[in-house]
Amino acid sequence: MSTQVKKIDLIEKRLRNLWASLEGRGEAEVPASSILEIIGSISNIISYENDYLRAQEYDKATSLFESKLEAINIMTSLASRVRDCGVKGDYNEKESIRMAERTFHELLLENKMLLKDAMDIQGEVTKILVEGAVEVSQHGYDRSGQASFDSTKTNLSLDSQA
Repeated sequence: MSTQVKKIDLIEKRLRNLWASLEGRGEAEVPASSILEIIGSISNIISYENDYLRAQEYDKATSLFESKLEAINIMTSLASRVRDCGVKGDYNEKESIRMAERTFHELLLENKMLLKDAMDIQGEVTKILVEGAVEVSQHGYDRSGQASFDSTKTNLSLDSQA
């Protein structure tokens, strides 16, 4: 198991533990320090995914899907809890949360862009593979076993302008 995978596992575990401790507090205000730690943990998972996407290590980025999904669910629950119960903290702690939220949103925008780029690359690869398969299917052998080309077979195009 790589060092990075171990770090992600630790982040996930810490995130689950933090959320469990908040759930056990009933209707109490959410401590600012817990909010900051949860945002930081989720940001770390998204940062790892962004690093993998930038490096075009799509298999590693895909391996973070479950962690990211769980993190998003926790973040959604946290937002709901904060809306219902409020935040416990002084002005500086609340300002730190606002700064962390801005940084988190910037990270998410980058993630969205990187995911879109990955999807575009996947579309291009699929197009090349299909067009190659069509070209190969036009080549074959005649009854005598000689290589031949059938120009009557039509080309398949994935281009929307075709």
